[in-house]
Amino acid sequence: MWRARACLSIVYWAARFEAVIRTRRVDQLVELAGIRLDATSPRPGTCRQPSLSARDVFVLRAVHRLYRRSFGERPCLRECLVSGRLLRYRSPALRLGVRSAARSMQAHAWLEFDGVAVDPLARDYVALVAGARTHSAS
Repeated sequence: MWRARACLSIVYWAARFEAVIRTRRVDQLVELAGIRLDATSPRPGTCRQPSLSARDVFVLRAVHRLYRRSFGERPCLRECLVSGRLLRYRSPALRLGVRSAARSMQAHAWLEFDGVAVDPLARDYVALVAGARTHSAS
């Protein structure tokens, strides 16, 4: 029964975030999700396997499958917002990061639970830090 309720919640929150994702700032989306944005350190959390319950794993996989089938390419911010909302009792942190790849910059979002990234791709990105400045060569 809990799986059916979880699936309904996933669809509800996916629709809710889809309705506002293009008109709200990230801080507003994070507040709606009931999670926090972590922009305190440039390194992502470790990628060891966090301690997750069977329900937590079910939610993460179900959200991933929904977005994989609906959008094809992984819409990581959407996934994080929905997963974070449903697992907010675990106090997840949303991290945003970038990496350079063949003449372009790529952005990525991932969740961390107790400093542990649940997305193995996180290790390929440098997390954005609030107030960080870049220096260009003159």
